[in-house]
Amino acid sequence: MKFVHRHPTLSFVARYFSSLHQSQKIKLKEVIKKTFWLLAILLPVVSGLKAQIPGQQRKVTITGLNTLVWLPADYNSTPSTKKYPLIIVLQGAGISDSASATHEGLTGKIAGGWNAEQKLPGGDTSKFIVISLTDHGYGWPVLDALMNYVVSNYKVDTNHIIGTGLSQGATDLLNYRTNNNTPSVTSHYMKVMVLLSIPSETGPSDANFAFAVPTVVRFVTGSADPTGTPAFSQNFADGFNKYNAAGSYLITIAGGGHNSTVWDSAYRTLSGDSVHNAFVWAIQVSPTGSGGLQHLTVNPGSNQTKLPGTISVTLTGNPTDPNSGGSINAYLWTRISGPNSPTISTATSSSTSVTGLIAGTYIFQLKVGDNLGVFDSATTQVIILHHLAVSAGSNQTLLPSVSTAT
Repeated sequence: MKFVHRHPTLSFVARYFSSLHQSQKIKLKEVIKKTFWLLAILLPVVSGLKAQIPGQQRKVTITGLNTLVWLPADYNSTPSTKKYPLIIVLQGAGISDSASATHEGLTGKIAGGWNAEQKLPGGDTSKFIVISLTDHGYGWPVLDALMNYVVSNYKVDTNHIIGTGLSQGATDLLNYRTNNNTPSVTSHYMKVMVLLSIPSETGPSDANFAFAVPTVVRFVTGSADPTGTPAFSQNFADGFNKYNAAGSYLITIAGGGHNSTVWDSAYRTLSGDSVHNAFVWAIQVSPTGSGGLQHLTVNPGSNQTKLPGTISVTLTGNPTDPNSGGSINAYLWTRISGPNSPTISTATSSSTSVTGLIAGTYIFQLKVGDNLGVFDSATTQVIILHHLAVSAGSNQTLLPSVSTAT
C-alpha cells in the first residue's frame, strides 16, 4: 500500500473545505476565482513597476504596449507631491523593438549616457520622465489608454507634457493631437510637441487644427529630406498658427536627409545652442501664445535696389530680444531665391557681404536665436537692375555730297 504524504497546511485546508456546506463551498470558490483574476491583473503591473529603476532606461509593458521608461535618479526619494515633466516618444516605422529604438533619436541619446536633465537659463534644472513606445500601429484609443495610465500612476507635471516623434511617429502624434479621424480624450495634456521629419503624406485638414488649441509645435526636418520635405512641415506649422498665436515653426537642417543626423541634431542639449535646444524651448514656451517667451524682432535690414553691374552688397541685421535675460547669440544668413547662387562671406554674423550677384531679384533670410532657446527669421530683398537696352539705329554710309543724316 502506498502512503501519500500531505503537507500539514494542505491537510488542514482539505479538512476545512470538506466540513463546509455546499452553499459555503460555492461562495468560497467564487472568492478564490476572483482572487486569482485580481492577481492576474495586478502582477503584471507590480512586475512592471519593479522593473522601473530610477536613473536607468528599462523595458516596461504599459497598458499592453512595449515601452522604454526613464525615471529621474531621485524619483523614489522625492515625495508624491513632487512632479516631473513628461516626454512621450514615438518612433519611426523602421523601429520594431527596444534594441533598435536605442540606436537613434531621444532613446538613443539616453542610451548614450544623457541623464534626461536640462539646465535652464535661470539656473533651475528640469528632470524628465521619458516614456518611449517601441510598438507600432498605435491608434488613438491606445495612446489614450497609455496617457491615462501614465498621468494616474506616475508623478507627472501635467502642465509640462511634451510629445515628440520622428517620421511615422511624428505623424501619429500629429493626428493624435488634432483628433484626426478619431476623437481623443487625453490629447489636451500634450500642449507642446517636437515633430521630426514628418513624412509627406495626407494629414489633418485645417479644421482639425482647431481641436489642438492651445498647442505649439517645433518641426524639424532636413533641407534635402525626400520623405519629410520642409514644405510639408511648414504647411502643418501654418495650420497650428491659424488657430493659435503661440508661434509653431520649422527648423530646416541644411543638407540634412531623412536620417539620424537630423534627429540627433534636433535633440542637442548644449545650453548655449539656442537653435537646436528643444528642451529649454519646450519647458519655457507658452502654448497659449501669451506670457512665457516672446518672439524676437529680427530686422534683416531694408530692401535694396542697386544699379546695373553691381556685383556685391552688404546685408546687416539689427535684431532685438524682448525676453528678460535674453540676448541674441546666433545668426544665419541664407539665400531663399534669386537668379544665381552668390557667395555669402560670413553667414553666421549679424552683417555679411554677398558677392557674385547678377541682374535680378534676390530674397535673403536672416535667422536669429537667443540664449533662452527662442529663434525667429525674416527676409529682405535685393534687386540688381538690368542694363537698359539702347539702340542708336543701324550704321549708315553717306555719299560725298550728303552733309546730314537722320
